[in-house]
Amino acid sequence: MTFANARAFYNKLEDEESRMIFLYRLNYLFTGDREYLREMTINVNKRFHPAKIVRNVSYLLDNKELYKQGVIIYSLGENTEHCISLFKDKQIPIYAICDMLYKKYEADGYLGIPVISPDEMNTGAEYKNYTVVMSNAVWQQTNCDILIANGYSADNLFVIEGQYNFSNYKCKPSYFEQDFLELTDNETYIDVGCFNADTIKQFNKACSGKYNKIYGFEPHPDNYRLTTTAVEEQGLKNTYIIPKGAWSAEGEHPFISGYGDGTKAGARIIDHGDMTVKTITLDKALENEVITFIKMDIEGAEYEALKGAEKIIKRCKPKLAICLYHKPEDILEIPVFLYSIMPEYKYYIRHHNYIREKGNLSHDTVLYAV
Repeated sequence: MTFANARAFYNKLEDEESRMIFLYRLNYLFTGDREYLREMTINVNKRFHPAKIVRNVSYLLDNKELYKQGVIIYSLGENTEHCISLFKDKQIPIYAICDMLYKKYEADGYLGIPVISPDEMNTGAEYKNYTVVMSNAVWQQTNCDILIANGYSADNLFVIEGQYNFSNYKCKPSYFEQDFLELTDNETYIDVGCFNADTIKQFNKACSGKYNKIYGFEPHPDNYRLTTTAVEEQGLKNTYIIPKGAWSAEGEHPFISGYGDGTKAGARIIDHGDMTVKTITLDKALENEVITFIKMDIEGAEYEALKGAEKIIKRCKPKLAICLYHKPEDILEIPVFLYSIMPEYKYYIRHHNYIREKGNLSHDTVLYAV
């Protein structure tokens, strides 16, 4: 691999968001400083997804400068009275509540607070300097996106759930809901690294249950059982789960059944494992299939698995969604390899950050090729 290879791939990336993520991950590769990952999360979202950096309402409560003109509560919902109580306790003035049912409250308001319409708020310049708090956690991403599109600053928006600078609501799922990906009714989808069939379920939902075939590769015995059980429970037709790992050659490899936080999601091929798993190449396993979509999330084995799928990629030109974040060097090895065998692809990189249940930041960076 040479500098020229990396530069050629960088120049091939389709948009500025992809190039920005690529450069941050290169800095992390060369320095080992995880601060670059944090800065990537913050700055990429600030530039391309401003609604993702909306702060939690707890940040608002003790910062009078943030609500000096008063607060507008956006949408009536299960958290509205909680918001009202919070603000009254802190003596934060509530200017209005915005909700589609504004006509119902025209006479007396809601608990004495005036209720205005979304159209009035979206178009009224006088509201743009007010602090706005999303009281409906389910719709807060959509509502934040709408307000930002209508000229509101993300600095003036706050949400009930979420953590400043990372992700304040469930992020758009990886793999299938990107603007540059289009699923057909005849996909043959390959899920490399099934875990518990979560992404198989996502795929089925994304294509509304209309597809040709699904193949899954899962070498972990427990995860294999979870996946096959889920497939049966979901009633997924033409779905075949292979109890092997994808690799660059057939064989057996040491495998650790739990990794990192000890969950089976982190199971992987590793030098000193607690078990052995069998591997196969996708080229051999699927040599007679016309493949349209390959997703890989296999804890650092993606590069080897791609080498074992070179013939399929060249022959079928499937859509690709390949994780780039398990090993620092993946940011160079995987894109440069793919570009060397398929320069005609359009390449994108996206970062799907979210806060896990235990509060740990997830840095899920994915390479897409279409």
